[in-house]
Amino acid sequence: MSDPDEDLRYEAVNALRDRASPDLHDAFASALDDSDSFVRRSAAGALRDLKDPRDTERFLAILADDPDEDLRYEAINALRDRESVELHDAFASALDDSDSFVRRSAAGALRDLKAARYRTVFGDPRG
Repeated sequence: MSDPDEDLRYEAVNALRDRASPDLHDAFASALDDSDSFVRRSAAGALRDLKDPRDTERFLAILADDPDEDLRYEAINALRDRESVELHDAFASALDDSDSFVRRSAAGALRDLKAARYRTVFGDPRG
C-alpha cells in the first residue's frame, strides 16, 4: 500500500478491507498515516471492524485533534464498542466539534455508553 498513486492505495485498502482479518491489522494501522484522506478513512473503517483494543489510543488521538472531520466521525464509531476510561471525556469533548455529524455521533456514543453502564450496574430491564 505504498504506491505513489493514491487511488491505487485506496483501492488496495478497500480490497483488503473486504477480507479483513487480524493478520492485516498492521497494514491498516500503517494506512492511517497515509497522506490521502480517503485511504485513511478506509483504513479506519477496517480497524473499526477488527475491534482490536490496540487501536483505542490511536482512535482517541484522531478524535482529539485530526483535521479530517470524516476521520473523527470514523473514530467515534470505532470507539463506541470499546471499553476505556477515557471514552466519556473524549465523547464529551467531541460535543464541541466543528462538524455537526461528529457532534451528533458523539452524543449518540455518550447515550450508548451511559446505557451500557446502567445495564452493568442495574442489569438489563428487559430481562
